[in-house]
Amino acid sequence: MTYPQPSSSSSVPAPLQNDSQEPDELTRFRNDWRQAVALHNRAEATNSSSVLLDSKDGAPAGEHYTAEELPRAQDSFTTIVDLLFRLHISQDTHGLSAIPESFISKIVQGFPQSLTFEREEETEPIHITSIPDELLVYILRFLDHGTIERFASISRKARILTLDSTIWRDFVVLGYKPPQIPYPEAILDLVKTYGVDFRRLYIETPRVRLDGVYIAVCRYLRPGLSENAWITVTHEIIYHRYLRFFPDGTVVSLLTSDQTPPREIIPALSPSLKMKGLYLGFWELHDSVVYITSLADPTGFSTMPYVFQMTLQLASRPLGRWNRLTILAYDSVHVESGEMVPVSINQEKTQFTFSKVRSYGY
Repeated sequence: MTYPQPSSSSSVPAPLQNDSQEPDELTRFRNDWRQAVALHNRAEATNSSSVLLDSKDGAPAGEHYTAEELPRAQDSFTTIVDLLFRLHISQDTHGLSAIPESFISKIVQGFPQSLTFEREEETEPIHITSIPDELLVYILRFLDHGTIERFASISRKARILTLDSTIWRDFVVLGYKPPQIPYPEAILDLVKTYGVDFRRLYIETPRVRLDGVYIAVCRYLRPGLSENAWITVTHEIIYHRYLRFFPDGTVVSLLTSDQTPPREIIPALSPSLKMKGLYLGFWELHDSVVYITSLADPTGFSTMPYVFQMTLQLASRPLGRWNRLTILAYDSVHVESGEMVPVSINQEKTQFTFSKVRSYGY
């Protein structure tokens, strides 16, 4: 049994409160709870530390998983993360000296030691002050990262609460597992790089967005017909390329051949969609490069002896994170011989921009 991590052992210390304003029973409960959790997890960490450290020695370098192997890799990742966080919880990281060295942490260190939520209107009560900090942190763990950051902007105490490591630890566990990382043990290197600052890890480490779709808007000019010899008619044709990634390692690629608007395509974009130009393949992320392989027609009606593969560069635009993909290579691969032939593609058709889709639910 694993106990929940107390907010006081997070990467940022919990806001200091005036104990005289709290019921004595709540104060005793907090102290007893934190001591019990620390003792429990310190014992488990001692027993599991050797297993955790040994697991990294056998980590494969750049292993590629098949569709059958990926679920086992994700299960292995869950075990490694569980051991890792037990070790992290067992550490005594109390006090301002435990705050990871980052830009926002330096700002937080200048905050007053005693922080409270203030009234916006003098006549209005502050209902949120009746909720213990531990419960507020627990509630924040059910929100998306955008909502958490908006809550953090209302006051300095809200910012302190949103820096609790348990909140961002959950995002790391959900977001960084194969195929987002090349092998399960890679999470150890990430945590070592960023220390206990899970928020910074989540923001700065590349990840393919699964909560929306990457769209490339493609344009070309086509000459038209005119009844007047003195007038030249040119048509601008606009179509779209779509890439949707799934956590099980599959990816859907769709090239529309007409001017069907995205609002009609996006709700139905899934492996079960029956549409001309749709291909299904597999993806992996290594550093900031996305590799898509085995793109083929899922219906099986295609008679071409080829499949396609793409290599894309993942980057961020100013408004958002990891919301730009640029095609570095696009090849056709002969199924029997393995011979690769580059596919010609215009420069303007290589830029994918991310669009969040609420109904996707990731």
